[in-house]
Amino acid sequence: HDGGLAATGGLKAIFVIDEETKKQTVRLEGGNYETTAGHSNRVQAVRFLPADAPWALISGGWDNSVQYWDLRAGHAVKAILGPHICGDSLDVSGDGRHLLTGSYRDQNPLELWDLAQEQRIKVIPWRSSGPQEPACFLYTARFSKDPHNSLIAAGGSFASKEDGGEAKILQYGGPAATAPSKCLGTVVDYTCLSADFASTQTGLLALGGTDGRVRIMSLKPEGSRPATQ
Repeated sequence: HDGGLAATGGLKAIFVIDEETKKQTVRLEGGNYETTAGHSNRVQAVRFLPADAPWALISGGWDNSVQYWDLRAGHAVKAILGPHICGDSLDVSGDGRHLLTGSYRDQNPLELWDLAQEQRIKVIPWRSSGPQEPACFLYTARFSKDPHNSLIAAGGSFASKEDGGEAKILQYGGPAATAPSKCLGTVVDYTCLSADFASTQTGLLALGGTDGRVRIMSLKPEGSRPATQ
């Protein structure tokens, strides 16, 4: 949010916390029962929408839905059906128009949606060519923080825990249905649970996995990194 509020998910509900007082200000649960009934299972990811809609947030979870919430109403007002969210795999583009989802499933795990129309724009291929197996079941998916959200970081696990998983950094081609996204690199033999980009100036990406470590990666060429003090 703008730094004043934080939100977290629970069983069927969203809890909004005041950052200054550390107290719960709102509990969101259920729906309007016309366009949605709200979540029916555990919520795994929550995102506030950009500053022009400070009263709105979205969430995803185990019930194969992304719910739109209105803080003023106290409940969900509409929903996208389909994404199976099992981790930190929900993100909104900087302009607030597009939604990125990463699903824990073997088919079409990475998807882009039109937030206003509640419709899928396209599937972003996990592997653009070559063998498609093993499938990666996603736990995380995030846009970079530059104005064009030019990169996507996503990762998860393979079907068998013994096989591990992987994380990928993709060059995002934009929302056009025919715009390709290119894989810039893959972290192999790694079950990725969470990813996030730092500010554009630093060019850093953090990945957290089941090995109990946080990996910090520089996405800038060596010569363009800012000098350390």
